[in-house]
Amino acid sequence: MNILIAGATGKTGLLLTQDLLDHGHTVTALVRESSDTSDLPERTALRQGDLTDLQDGACDGADVVIFAAGSGGKTG
Repeated sequence: MNILIAGATGKTGLLLTQDLLDHGHTVTALVRESSDTSDLPERTALRQGDLTDLQDGACDGADVVIFAAGSGGKTG
């Protein structure tokens, strides 16, 4: 299955991405230009996008879209 994850670079997203890859899925991370993608597994495809200004076609090719994005623990 082709799975697109918004929030793949966060704590929950990283765990989910690895688990889905381990189960044989194709995973694409929707990331901002400024995102640190260094912790994502090698087999993760990247698609640039911003949730505050999502472009048409951002989810093209995905069988499933998972929203794991959040504001993070540092925002109070």
